[in-house]
Amino acid sequence: MLDMLGMRIKERRKQKGFTLKQIEQLTGISNGNLSEIERGIKTPSLSSLVKIVNVLECSTDDLIFGENESGFMGSKISVSEREATFLSALRELDTDDQDEIMDLIEVKIRRKKRLAKSSASEVTATSETA
Repeated sequence: MLDMLGMRIKERRKQKGFTLKQIEQLTGISNGNLSEIERGIKTPSLSSLVKIVNVLECSTDDLIFGENESGFMGSKISVSEREATFLSALRELDTDDQDEIMDLIEVKIRRKKRLAKSSASEVTATSETA
């Protein structure tokens, strides 16, 4: 379990684009200790773990149990790997770009509903004439 915690910390750090040196500067945890935590040699103290999750913007559950077991980012919602990748990428964008992506998603959803409604109408019309 300890090596999984370290692996998840390292994976999240890389997702966020941080080097060990940057995490050291942001948390005060030495580069050597961080490396040993990531390799599963050391267990982070509770205060160190809190510092790490704050910098990496995730929950302790995500790092301890993994996203698939606890839900994405501490939520109880199950998220596929593709969805998690999408959400992580979305977080990299500024607010205006995120809004633009959300507008596009809303357009796609409306189109899908309109097509589904149209298909349902065609099925009803066909069964009434038969």
